[in-house]
Amino acid sequence: LVIHDNIGSTLHKTIAAGIPSMLLWNKDQVLLNDELTKELDSLQRNNVYFDDPKLAAEFINNCWDRKKNNFTVKIPAFEFFKKKYASASFFYFLKWIWAILRL
Repeated sequence: LVIHDNIGSTLHKTIAAGIPSMLLWNKDQVLLNDELTKELDSLQRNNVYFDDPKLAAEFINNCWDRKKNNFTVKIPAFEFFKKKYASASFFYFLKWIWAILRL
């Protein structure tokens, strides 16, 4: 389990690699656009993003299988976030090219 303290590239990389990841961060530290705020709210409702360390610890203790060293629950929002922001596709660069061309 990797617990990230910011929404930087390491979060996206661990998610793309399929490594169980959580975000423990205070989103009020920076200005966020509306789309990212909605995504964080979704991740928070689905126990991927936490702004309270005690709640994060409770979730980990309740959902972490110590024998298998993995989460015991599947989180749909995690998969959505992975597909949208942490694509592991071989042709990932095509999405970037398309995004740049639309600017």
